[in-house]
Amino acid sequence: MEYAFLSGGERTALALAYRLALTTVINSLISTINTREIVILDEPTDGFSDYQIDKMREVLKEVACKQLIIVSHEPKMEGFVDHVVRVTKVHGASSIVNEERDPPQVLNTVQAGKNQNEVLPFS
Repeated sequence: MEYAFLSGGERTALALAYRLALTTVINSLISTINTREIVILDEPTDGFSDYQIDKMREVLKEVACKQLIIVSHEPKMEGFVDHVVRVTKVHGASSIVNEERDPPQVLNTVQAGKNQNEVLPFS
């Protein structure tokens, strides 16, 4: 199927698969990369259905790296990670409030609306 005919979720899934495969290939070919144990994903579930988000948990378990950082507005992603950092934007300025809760650890419990908060889970 041509890329132009894919849905938003299918495009996101394709981009994610490409990114993870490319990372694996590069890391296997070049052993001197200093960031080989870090993967950063920005909105990896954008356009995903609930089923696709649930499958994302399995994909994340297979990612072989020491540090996985995910930037997401998807609340369901919080259940997939060890730590959550919540960034809130107020009057154009982003801030983090350090408030700890039981797992997953949540920093900044201020709720200003879905479009004003970013959840940066990492494990």
